[in-house]
Amino acid sequence: MTSSYLPEDVAEYIGVWADAGLRSFDTMPGWLPWFAIAVTAAYTVQTLDRVILADATAGAFTVTLPTAVDRNGQQPITIKRVNSGANAVTIGSTSGTIDGSATVSLASQYSCKTVISDGTNWHIVMSF
Repeated sequence: MTSSYLPEDVAEYIGVWADAGLRSFDTMPGWLPWFAIAVTAAYTVQTLDRVILADATAGAFTVTLPTAVDRNGQQPITIKRVNSGANAVTIGSTSGTIDGSATVSLASQYSCKTVISDGTNWHIVMSF
């Protein structure tokens, strides 16, 4: 089960951005949207996702990053584990590596990784 937060007035802005020739939320000059989603099971990161709050209380699962090519030069993605207990959250990618590894684990409560794509692989730019 997942739940997400998306401002009610986003649809209003999509038309304005399209009229200005902007391709996506990521290309809006000077504006950094932070769309957060809370997940409790396996999840694949979507285009507008910036923050994934992962709760593995019910069981360990993987948050899968999109291909690095698809997110080249775009905003970073942050994945944070919010549950305590033994169930870890794993971060994986549909292509490329994450700092040279196929997966990265968030092994403890409140551990967090922020990643960004170089067009080929994912790089951890912040970790705690």
